[in-house]
Amino acid sequence: MKKFISLLIVFQSLIVFSQDFEVAPVYVNFQVEPGNNESRKVSIINHSDKNQVFNLKLTDYEPDTTGRSIRMKAGESTRSLVDMITFAPSFLELPPNGQGYVNLNLTVPPNDFASKWGLVSVEATQERTAADVDKTLATGIMINPRISIYVFQSPKSNTNFSAKVIGISEITKPDDSKRTFEATVENVGEKRITAKLSIMLANINTGEEKDLGQKTETIYPGVKKKILFTIDSLEPGKYALAVVLDYGSKSNLEGAQITIDQE
Repeated sequence: MKKFISLLIVFQSLIVFSQDFEVAPVYVNFQVEPGNNESRKVSIINHSDKNQVFNLKLTDYEPDTTGRSIRMKAGESTRSLVDMITFAPSFLELPPNGQGYVNLNLTVPPNDFASKWGLVSVEATQERTAADVDKTLATGIMINPRISIYVFQSPKSNTNFSAKVIGISEITKPDDSKRTFEATVENVGEKRITAKLSIMLANINTGEEKDLGQKTETIYPGVKKKILFTIDSLEPGKYALAVVLDYGSKSNLEGAQITIDQE
């Protein structure tokens, strides 16, 4: 039963419903080798009771240190897919409860082994009656629903996995009940990684060690990410706080350590 629930959660994560339409999948992962091409099919379903036209447009994004996606115009990012991806068709008209498909076509130039990514926005424009237009003018609001598809490309032959822990710093505020720290991890390779950060605490005076658990984060190539964690219920004394980074079975473990005092 637990396995079924887990599979259901994964399945649902690949489909996104807007107010009146559905797109699936919303995560597309290409592994196309340089000089080759590949197509992936995206389904769009119109759940409204009116005809809708769906337009597809590419935008760039860059993850920041907190993991948020900062949107940019197509071509602004050095990791842009702007010269690689096309849509067929780039717009699609569907009747009420109609379903259609769009191909995401990716062509990788020769000798381009870099990881690239972007957002394909699917925007719906509904046919409006005169009454709909009057309502829009009265409210001054025109909203076109949009769903974004996250597209990532990295050749299988690109095996440059590399990351490091830059350091640990305390960011506790004066009125905080717990001590808060952040470890900064940088992906210095060319592959998107799943970073597992193990946090350990040792009392320097007694030698007693405590495992504070793990944090798992996805980090894109060239991105620094701040991973937050808290510590509470510390007895007075001096402690060694360490983090160990593991981002794959074939990678070397990376780590950092600081000394903290508890009064």
